[in-house]
Amino acid sequence: MPGAGGEGGGAARPGGEGGEGGEGGALPPSVRYIRMFNGFFRDAAMTSTYKVALLRALADVGGYGGDCLAGGHWIGTLDGSGSGGGGGRMVMDLNFAAARFAKFYWDMEVGFAFLHIAPGSGIRRRPRRLLMSRLVAAEARRREDATAGGDPSCAVPSLDDLASPAFDGLRKRTVAVIQRDVLDAVSRDMPGLYEVMPGRRHVSFGADLVCFMREYGPAVKRALNHKLAVLLESINPSAAHVATKTDEAPLADRVDAARRLAGAAASRQGRGGARP
Repeated sequence: MPGAGGEGGGAARPGGEGGEGGEGGALPPSVRYIRMFNGFFRDAAMTSTYKVALLRALADVGGYGGDCLAGGHWIGTLDGSGSGGGGGRMVMDLNFAAARFAKFYWDMEVGFAFLHIAPGSGIRRRPRRLLMSRLVAAEARRREDATAGGDPSCAVPSLDDLASPAFDGLRKRTVAVIQRDVLDAVSRDMPGLYEVMPGRRHVSFGADLVCFMREYGPAVKRALNHKLAVLLESINPSAAHVATKTDEAPLADRVDAARRLAGAAASRQGRGGARP
C-alpha cells in the first residue's frame, strides 16, 4: 500500500490504456506503451513533480546495454529470462532511478528554486527535511562547506557523479522518497508499466519496455517536460509561460501517426498478415 498522503493517482482501470485485449487480442508492445503514456498525460492527477521525475528516469532504460549509461549496472535480466531484446523480464534497482531523481531536483534547485508540490498535496505534510528539494539543497550545502564555501553552482554533480559511491547517502534518502511518495502512485496511474518487487528496492518490467524506450524515449521525455512545465506554471507564479517556452507537444500528438501505423499492423496481424 502507498504511504499515506503520497502523490495523487487514480485507481487502476480494468481494460484501461495500459491493458491488453479488446476484440483484437493482445496489443503489440509499442501500441500498449503508447496508450499507457497517453493515458497518463491525459488523465493522471499530479500534485507534485515526483511522478514526472520517476518516469523521466524510467525512460533511460532504453540505454540498457550501452557503454555510457550511468548506473547501468543497476539494470539486469530477471532470472536470465531476457536480454533487453524484447522478451522476458528485466529488473531495476531503485538506485538507478534515485540518481536521476537527484540530478533532476539538484539542477532545478540550483537553476530555478521552483516549488514542486502543489498546495493541499499530501506530500506537503511530510517533514520539510524529507522533501526532494530540501534533500538536494542540504547535500549541496554540505558539499559547499566541504569546499571552503565555493560557488555551489560550480559544483553541480553530473549524473555519473550521482551514480557513484560518493553519493550513496543521498541516493539512499532519495530511494526512500520514491518508495514512500511516488512508486505506488505511478503504478496506479499506469498499471502494468512495472511491478514493485518484494522489499520495494527493485521494480521489474518487460524487456519490451527497453525496446520501446530505445525508439520512443526522447519523445516520451519531451512530452514529460511539457507536462512538467504546465504543472510548474500552476504552482509557481514566477514560472508563468514556462510551457510556452517548450516546443514539446504531448506524446499523443507526436506519436499519433506511429500509433495508427502500429494499430494497423496489429489489425493486419490479427487477419493473418505481416507482423508489425
